[in-house]
Amino acid sequence: MKTNFLKDFDIEAAVQAIIDDEPDLVAERDNLIEALNQIKAGIFARTTEISDTAQVRHQAGLSQS
Repeated sequence: MKTNFLKDFDIEAAVQAIIDDEPDLVAERDNLIEALNQIKAGIFARTTEISDTAQVRHQAGLSQS
């Protein structure tokens, strides 16, 4: 199962919303911009593959046990 992120977003607006929500992150503004640029470009540091069995179990509302 792959997640498609909305790639047509305003990076400056997103960064400002993050900082408005968590003012201590103002010092990380440049890192936030870089991270969001990478997301927008489809570059991810990590991906997670979910097995077909786990997907079916989740859709059925069942736990592994």
